[in-house]
Amino acid sequence: MGGVFFVDFTRPLKVMRWLGFPYGLRVPVVHEGELQGSYVIHIRRRDPCFAQTLALWKEHSLSKPSPPSVVADVSKIKADFRKQFPDER
Repeated sequence: MGGVFFVDFTRPLKVMRWLGFPYGLRVPVVHEGELQGSYVIHIRRRDPCFAQTLALWKEHSLSKPSPPSVVADVSKIKADFRKQFPDER
């Protein structure tokens, strides 16, 4: 499945902890039509991509953003987010 949101390595990853143990991640994402993202998704520790996300973050964190080829309007970005991440609020 294709998507229009991508992991945003220009913003910090937030590790959520309970009693000192990580139980999830707040992962910033950016729409292909925006220069600076404002959305985050949640990945729980039991999700198969949890470890992979941490590894990718170590390798690519705080990368330089690349400008979008076409700028999307806010309503399109909101609709695309709801479509790609229906379980996120």
